[in-house]
Amino acid sequence: MWLINVKTRLLEEFIGLGIPEYAILSHTWEMDQEVTFQEFSREPRSNAKKGYWKIDQTCQQAIQDGLAYVWADTCCIDKSSSAELSEAINSMFRWYQRASVCYVYLSDLLRAIGPEDASLEYCRWFQRSWTLQELIAPRNIKFYSCNWDFCFNKPQASVWLSRIANINLEVLQHEKSLTTVCVAQKMSWARSRKATRVEDIAYSLLGIFDINMPLLYGEGDKAFMRLQYEIIRSTPDLSILAWSNDPKSGYEYAAPSECDRTLFSTVLASSPESFRGCHNYRDLQNHSTPDFSVSNRGIQIRAKFGLTLSNNSAQEVLPVCQFEIWTLAIKVRNVGAGCYVRQDPMELVSVVPWQMSHRFMSTPFLLTQPVWKDSWDTTFGWEPILSSRHCGLQVVLDSSMEISRRWPWTKWDEVDRLFFGPEDSDLGWAALKIVGEPPDDFVVQGDRQPLNFLLYVFGWAKPQSERPRYTLHRVNGEANDRALEEMNGTAVTEDWNTYWVVNRLVTHQVPEQSVVIVGSHNGQTLLLTCNHSMVEDQSICLNPFWRVTLSWQLVSCDQLPLITDGRWLDMGWEGGWGAPWRDRQSFSIRVTSQVKEEIQGGTRLVRVKTVIGI
Repeated sequence: MWLINVKTRLLEEFIGLGIPEYAILSHTWEMDQEVTFQEFSREPRSNAKKGYWKIDQTCQQAIQDGLAYVWADTCCIDKSSSAELSEAINSMFRWYQRASVCYVYLSDLLRAIGPEDASLEYCRWFQRSWTLQELIAPRNIKFYSCNWDFCFNKPQASVWLSRIANINLEVLQHEKSLTTVCVAQKMSWARSRKATRVEDIAYSLLGIFDINMPLLYGEGDKAFMRLQYEIIRSTPDLSILAWSNDPKSGYEYAAPSECDRTLFSTVLASSPESFRGCHNYRDLQNHSTPDFSVSNRGIQIRAKFGLTLSNNSAQEVLPVCQFEIWTLAIKVRNVGAGCYVRQDPMELVSVVPWQMSHRFMSTPFLLTQPVWKDSWDTTFGWEPILSSRHCGLQVVLDSSMEISRRWPWTKWDEVDRLFFGPEDSDLGWAALKIVGEPPDDFVVQGDRQPLNFLLYVFGWAKPQSERPRYTLHRVNGEANDRALEEMNGTAVTEDWNTYWVVNRLVTHQVPEQSVVIVGSHNGQTLLLTCNHSMVEDQSICLNPFWRVTLSWQLVSCDQLPLITDGRWLDMGWEGGWGAPWRDRQSFSIRVTSQVKEEIQGGTRLVRVKTVIGI
């Protein structure tokens, strides 16, 4: 660290613990008028530039304050050395923090004023990126006008400085540690500050986030992206995703009402400006701390995602921060392979506990770069959803039903209730666990307990000429049913193909059927039926896709439909695979319906049981 001796006006270098007490200068640069390291070191010393005067005033003021050394960024950093420049920028917050006193020189303040003067906020010093850390880090700051007339100090003006800079008062008064302030709030402090070089917008925030990273001048906006990566690596604070591009932020965008299209974006902000409205945000409290990791696919996060209703459709959301009594979340969409993008980046949504009651843990990749370059439209934005869908399987449920689990979740879109994927001859097994309540006019065994089913669908990604194959299976929480759910998880993790999933269904004696008999009461039998159709809707999928519909059906007991077992025949096994049941001797499945009449308390109760025989 180079320091100026206030008496000799020579630069002296200090390292490590041997650094003496010093004063530090905070100011705004004047183009071509600042004294450089080389110019200040040269003999005779150059004092022709305007910048030398404020250095001289700094030295004189330090003498009056009983200090022997001062530091100024213009002449105490050898900027011809990239290593020294990088070290200085990464250390600058600490240097301002350790200074005995910081002198703020307001070059455009024509007279000495008090902190309540309205003209203070228009000073250039409050608009520059580098001076943000210079306001926060030092405890003792003295402000001077253009003629070096003393105005006020930081303790006297902390309330007004907090209002002008929109920074938490407790932070300015050093009553609250920066580590307790969420990422989004700290980003908001830099929202309107400017820098001569784009990279400095990110580099000036290193100390505030306690981050060290190499400087790469010439990388432009990538510097802010790298800063966010480093923040994610160092702190599990989801508020870094709590930005929004709203009209108040000054961003130009095509609103959905204007272009009738939904906007999407990657999950990281392009600049601190996007955090304009985040100055009162807090990190998620009383929530499990998520894990972050950064890879070439994006940000992998293990966190709990939730489901809310938006425009009468389900919406997958990720809680990211708190504001007063509310939990705020971002909308996300799956674009395949477990990669999520952000939907409607103009806003955050408020979620309440009951909306998050069906939260589920998943580990997606949050995309930080658009991966479908041909889907970028300069007028309307980025359209990654349709670009990722060449085939689909949509599931339509009765209003009394809901989905509690899905396999594989990496190919499931919650908004459109759709499994989707690219062209792939083997892609096409999917499973859902569905919970439903029977109709109001039907009671199963005198109780309205929720009913659980597993739906398996195969071949939905094959050519349209081949219908999908599916089955419905009633589950009651028995060991065999739990084993099926565990099998589904293993199949996703180990990337099983269709053959092996069907093989396990045969092992568990699950027939191929499109109707399940739920029960019978008062001469009526309740069925859960499944039907499929090929539909076209280019707002959901570019090509025609399959739609499977589940619904309740009440029939009289003497008109039960014939329930057949397709036995998973003609599945088009290829590559030498045999039908799964051929691996077992004399294996066959038959499904029959047994209707038994019993008299209980004078009431005729008909029980219907599906019997599977081997």
